[in-house]
Amino acid sequence: MKTALAVALSAFVVLLCQLGCNKSGANNSQSGSGGEPALAPGKAMTADELVEAYRMEPADGAGKYKGQTLDVTGTVTRKGKDFENNLYVNLGGANKYIEVHCVYDEAQSGPMSSLQPGQQVTIRGVCGGRFMSYVVLKNSALVK
Repeated sequence: MKTALAVALSAFVVLLCQLGCNKSGANNSQSGSGGEPALAPGKAMTADELVEAYRMEPADGAGKYKGQTLDVTGTVTRKGKDFENNLYVNLGGANKYIEVHCVYDEAQSGPMSSLQPGQQVTIRGVCGGRFMSYVVLKNSALVK
């Protein structure tokens, strides 16, 4: 029962995150050729540091990193596609209740979909702020 609730909540979060993303145009990918990240390197931090920065934020979830490019290092906790076919990888750390939710597009599907739970990675993306139990990274791409 708890697993079904967690899956439903994750799908709902992904849907709401995607509603906030710019989906105009054919493919607004932030990736370069070969699936490499096209975003300039961002502020390097761990998933724990990013989660802690947002943990005590007000409900609006804006926080100090919203709109900034970040290079976030953490442990892959889950990955998949939601019911709208949006691809994502979640990064976790010490806080088991809040994760970094990294949304990516088809151009990144090769490197991002090969990630496995438990793997330590760095993902670059634009911080979309906090939503419920996630800090969202949009236009995400694998750095290493």
